Amino acid sequence: MLQYSKYNTIHRMEDHVVLYNALSQVILVVDNERELQDLQHELASDSPAQAFLLKHHFFVHPDIDETALARLYRLDAQMNNDLQIMILPTTACNFECVYCYETMEPCAMSRQTQQRVKQFFKRQVPNYRSVNVEWFGGEPLLMKDMIYDMSESIESICRQSGRKYQASITTNAYLLDVETFQNLLRHHVYTYSITLDGPAFIHDRLRPCRDGKGSFDKIIANLIDIKNKVEFRYFTMVIKVNVTRPLLDVFDEFLAYLSDIFEGDSRFTFMFRVVGDYGGEGIGQIKQELLGEPDVVYDHLLRSKITLDYRGHYALLANQICSAAKRNAYTIYTDGTIYKCASLLTEDRSRVGELGEHGEFLLDNARVSQWVGKQSDQGTCASCSFAPSCNDCPAKETMMNNERPCVMKNERLDKLLELLTRDRDSRMYGFVYQLSEGEIVQC
Repeated sequence: MLQYSKYNTIHRMEDHVVLYNALSQVILVVDNERELQDLQHELASDSPAQAFLLKHHFFVHPDIDETALARLYRLDAQMNNDLQIMILPTTACNFECVYCYETMEPCAMSRQTQQRVKQFFKRQVPNYRSVNVEWFGGEPLLMKDMIYDMSESIESICRQSGRKYQASITTNAYLLDVETFQNLLRHHVYTYSITLDGPAFIHDRLRPCRDGKGSFDKIIANLIDIKNKVEFRYFTMVIKVNVTRPLLDVFDEFLAYLSDIFEGDSRFTFMFRVVGDYGGEGIGQIKQELLGEPDVVYDHLLRSKITLDYRGHYALLANQICSAAKRNAYTIYTDGTIYKCASLLTEDRSRVGELGEHGEFLLDNARVSQWVGKQSDQGTCASCSFAPSCNDCPAKETMMNNERPCVMKNERLDKLLELLTRDRDSRMYGFVYQLSEGEIVQC
């Protein structure tokens, strides 16, 4: 007889029940407890509902070793044949964020190193199924012409090799005017990660320009221009809102402000997160404003009557593995040094190689193995229902004396599931389904 997956999470609410399976990373909303009980009967029938429940692992055969299956999924994610490269065209930045932990000296990638990067892709692209490039910094748009030039070379190589190419960028958006945005789109940059710290009076204090001027108004103006003037539908703008105690005092007002601008445009999605103490000289200035655990943020989002597109939070459920733990994911620094973790740039433990004079990929596999060879199904994690979806980070394990950090402790997963399903009648997320009267439909 079929049984519930050990990787199911069941969250019961007043008017419905939410199921989440960490293997398939699919969310299923059931109208009521009776429907939940009737799921077992659906498995006895030859129906679309039965096929769905089995395909997405909500039910499994009792002779299946789910731990081994989860390990296989992890290995697939680790060892896939997709080349994932983060490139730093510069470490300079036009902002001076109070909580910034980066200690890199400002420098730009030389022409010689740019040529090595191009040669690297020429050598490597034919060996992979697809290529994904992320532009990072510093502020990468300080070197937008370099990005355009390198993108053209990489695109050409992928085109000639018949390989799929896509790109993303992490930017503060101060320089992201419509012209720049359209140029980036032409170079297949379809995913954008942008940070806000609240309304202007909070954001400008925490994320000022290097000359001391505020940055909020310019960023918002750029985003509004992109929203109103760019017709292309297939980009995603993930706006990450850093939450500190002062923002909680005006939380609903800020949500309303964002809703007035972006509601109804599914290209713009939001993720709210707490500011962490990751070191650096400036964090001491706002220690008393830090919140610590993110649960209070979820509480505020759930209490608010204002809703935004929260697909950004799904990344916490969908990341089976940290990019630093993937065999074919690396970061190329401005000088051609290769690192594994973008959060530990210039640190020796993250340095795993360098680009040779002609773009050779010179890796120290002993160092790489410290990132890729980690096992994640040991100890208490082996019995956790969330384990297959956990974005376990080798760097955090090292910093925490090899203890894997728990990202979904207490009721955090329940709150996240509630956030992603409460507005399901008016949004099409793609990963949320609903079972109603024996029929499963995508929300």
